[in-house]
Amino acid sequence: MNEDWKVDIVTDEIPGPRSKKIVEMKEQYVPDGIGLSHEIVAKEAKGAYIRDVDGNTFIDFAGGIAVINAGHSNPKIVKAIKEQAEKFTHTQAYKVPYENYVRLAKKMVEITPIKGDEAKCYFGNSGAEAVENAIRVARNYKGAPKVIRFENSFHGRTSLTMGLTANNLYKKGSFANDSFLYRTPFPDHHNFPGTKDECIDYCLDKLKYLIEIECDPEETAAVLIEPVQGEGGYLPVPERFMKEMSELLEKHDIALIIDEIQSGVGRTGTFWAFEQYGIKPDLVTFGKAIANGLPLSGVVGRKDILDSVNPGGIGGTFGGNPVACSAALATIEEIEGNLDNIVEIGELMLERLNYLKEEYEVIDNIRGIGPMIGIEFVNGVGEPNPDIVKDLLKKARERGLILLKSGAYGNVIRICGPVITSTDVINKGLDILEDAIKNSVL
Repeated sequence: MNEDWKVDIVTDEIPGPRSKKIVEMKEQYVPDGIGLSHEIVAKEAKGAYIRDVDGNTFIDFAGGIAVINAGHSNPKIVKAIKEQAEKFTHTQAYKVPYENYVRLAKKMVEITPIKGDEAKCYFGNSGAEAVENAIRVARNYKGAPKVIRFENSFHGRTSLTMGLTANNLYKKGSFANDSFLYRTPFPDHHNFPGTKDECIDYCLDKLKYLIEIECDPEETAAVLIEPVQGEGGYLPVPERFMKEMSELLEKHDIALIIDEIQSGVGRTGTFWAFEQYGIKPDLVTFGKAIANGLPLSGVVGRKDILDSVNPGGIGGTFGGNPVACSAALATIEEIEGNLDNIVEIGELMLERLNYLKEEYEVIDNIRGIGPMIGIEFVNGVGEPNPDIVKDLLKKARERGLILLKSGAYGNVIRICGPVITSTDVINKGLDILEDAIKNSVL
């Protein structure tokens, strides 16, 4: 996408006075639980840029938390939204159906490798809703209640998905429902006291024991995993672990649910991250970037599993909204036509960030797949360093770059802005990041 905007900081301080005034209003009328990562207030956005109400223009490496994969105000997606909105905005997909819901379901089935010969697709609104429904149908299909998820995971903030989510930051005081939910170690070999293969073997053994001894295969419906952990710090699953886990689950007739809500829709250089592992899951959850900013999520998976629920057993008033479906069809077309460029961007980012790792001891690890990259920061004795990340977000913002943190200790910067953009914009953003790092460690 051609960019005719540029970084431009016009106020003496960030946030500027108009942003401050609106944030003060937010504090008066919006609950404190809605925390702000950046106290700048957006006015408009285009491509990989956001302009705030004070006239400051920033490169966006946050992307609405990995949502605006095809760029802000992408002309083709805007056109599709306008055309559908002028026709109708809602009839309810299960009462008076419409064609683009069905066309999008067909497209999702066509682009998603699923175990078996036949697949189907259902739409909801949020990622958490997609995860809830994936577990719902997996439990119904097998008649088994137990679900296994991984340490450091994030799957949503509803009652069930908070039980699946690891970090207590997101569920403190909620008394999340953990019934029939079991947790197993994630193969984070970088932080394991041994080799990568030893870490994989250890995690596979723990999973095998959990399934065969503690849970019982007959009572276990599914295993849920992110191919690249999102809130957990952009940690990718090692390929051997993913393949051997898939074989173990198939042996015991346990559904493999791949959560692609943050890693999907071109974020890693393939449409789905799991495609790079050479496996076929039973169910895939998606959301976030699928409609490039409009609320849409869903589950695509085996026909026999999705069809096991009685009519009316899954649904929702706004799921598969016609405007969101039109946006999704345009988004998919844009992403599919730019996958080669996304791979190129990922290679550029990895090369430059690995250079920064060699230059600055505070960077302990660069990891991810494609342009879905996490940068882990430590202090002088190798411990997690959330303080420098907090400082980096501020210094980068003052220079015109929006970043997000992640990781259990808040010591990881994740890069998740638009993947349809130019290498020039990526280089400019990384220049700002490098300058911020230099000024944070001096």
